[in-house]
Amino acid sequence: ELRRLLFGSREGSELRAVPEDALAPFVGGADGPRASVAGPRVALSPAAVQALCMTFHELATNAAKHGALSLAGGRLELSWTCEAETLHLVWRETGGPPTAAPTGRRGFGSTLIAATVARQLGGAFQANWLREGLLWEASVPMARLAPGGEAEAEGIALAGAVPEGG
Repeated sequence: ELRRLLFGSREGSELRAVPEDALAPFVGGADGPRASVAGPRVALSPAAVQALCMTFHELATNAAKHGALSLAGGRLELSWTCEAETLHLVWRETGGPPTAAPTGRRGFGSTLIAATVARQLGGAFQANWLREGLLWEASVPMARLAPGGEAEAEGIALAGAVPEGG
C-alpha cells in the first residue's frame, strides 16, 4: 500500500491512509494496536502524499528503533486538526525508553523531515524530547496539501532532490 501511495496514485489520497500505511509494519502484534490515528478528512495531492509518507515513515522507523514502539508497552498517537487554513499535526509517543534530545550533527531522518515538511510543504515543525517520549508537532498550509495546490507544482521537483549536507 505504501508503494501505491508513493508511486501509483495520480489522484492523491486521504490523509488518514498515509500514516496508517506508514505505521502498519510497526504496530501489529498480539497486544493489539499500539498506535492511533485521529483527525478530520483531508484530501491530499500526490506531492503532499509523497512528502507526508516519507515524514511519517521516518518518524515511525525512529519510534520502532529508539522510541515508544521499541518497547512492548509503548504507544503512539497521531492526531491533526484544521484551523485557519492550516493543518496542525501532533505525533506523541509514550511508554518508550527515556528520551533525550539528539546531540551532534543532524541525521538523515531529520534532514529528510526538514526537506519534506519545511521546504516541500512550506510548513514548520518542532520536536520535543519529553521524559515520556517524543512530541513532534507540525503546521502546514492547507493550500500546499490540497489536490491542485502549490505543493503539486513545487513538490515534484523537490521530491527527488537531496538536501544539502544529507
